[in-house]
Amino acid sequence: MSHPPTVFKRPYGISQCMSCVGCRFVLGKRQQTYFMCERKEPRYPVQPQLSCRVAQPLPVVHLKVMSEGQELTENLRWVAPLPKLPLTFKLGEAMTWRQLGWGEGGPPEERNVPSSALLWSANERGEEGRLLWTAEPQRGRALAWSERALRLSEGALLILTR
Repeated sequence: MSHPPTVFKRPYGISQCMSCVGCRFVLGKRQQTYFMCERKEPRYPVQPQLSCRVAQPLPVVHLKVMSEGQELTENLRWVAPLPKLPLTFKLGEAMTWRQLGWGEGGPPEERNVPSSALLWSANERGEEGRLLWTAEPQRGRALAWSERALRLSEGALLILTR
């Protein structure tokens, strides 16, 4: 079912960890999301972290979403190799990882991701797949996550720019 893009409240506060290269997400048994820091101790800091002396920001890519006659603009924190930008695609539409500009390196490795993230889902051969938007925390080939929590439907038109 298609619906317009919407912003909703994340189950955890806005934390500087969300935008840091050292942040890894750990998924609990009941789909809770925990932040693990690879840059300092303690490994699981109290959330939200509003400042951090060792934080190193992830690159930002601008996302424009068009769905159901509505338009939404959002910043994404990019965690995979950057694609050739600008890039326009529909969520769920088949494409190869070469179309994303990854070349011979292929798609990124699997990792835990929070809700409201852009994932690459490969087919059986591994070269072609689809770009998906997560509604829940999960494991997958993460490309980016939004600073705010978003719900996007399959078929939404996405435009990525620097």
